[in-house]
Amino acid sequence: MAIGAGASLAGLSTAAGRLLNSPDSNIPGVRAVLQGIQTTNSTAGLNSISGLGTASYTGGVAAVSSDEEVVVTGTLSLNADFGSGTVTGGISGVRVTDEDVTDFPASGTIALSSGAISNSGGISANLGGPVSMAGQTLDVSGRLTGEFRGANAARAAGGVTLNATNSDGLLRLDGGFSATRN
Repeated sequence: MAIGAGASLAGLSTAAGRLLNSPDSNIPGVRAVLQGIQTTNSTAGLNSISGLGTASYTGGVAAVSSDEEVVVTGTLSLNADFGSGTVTGGISGVRVTDEDVTDFPASGTIALSSGAISNSGGISANLGGPVSMAGQTLDVSGRLTGEFRGANAARAAGGVTLNATNSDGLLRLDGGFSATRN
């Protein structure tokens, strides 16, 4: 089952249900993201973004490396302008947890760029920015895709793919995000 940017919300919700029973769901921030994805998936989709104006959203992001040795979490902020079809924001408060469940807080924000909202509420954006932790700087890039759902676009959820590069090489992480309208 695919997770990450480009995965369907229904597929992410099914994967989230399975992951809620895994040890990774006990890492701070992960359980809330997984439950948010499931809640958003069960919320009615949007027919149109017409007339929704602007809105801000707050939630979380959780992504895991393919070898399941690294989990990244963070706080997601989204600013949607439904009139112009754009979305901005970023991931802050990034935390990296390794296979020994050692938690490494990081500094820096992973910014959203080229963010777009489709007429039916689909979200797509590039991700990028430097993040510093444990004496090293990671160059992070990636993609966020998902959907706004519910009355007045009350929720947003979807997939995220992060590529973190440093002198040791590239680490790819796939996961999801969920956020609610403020």
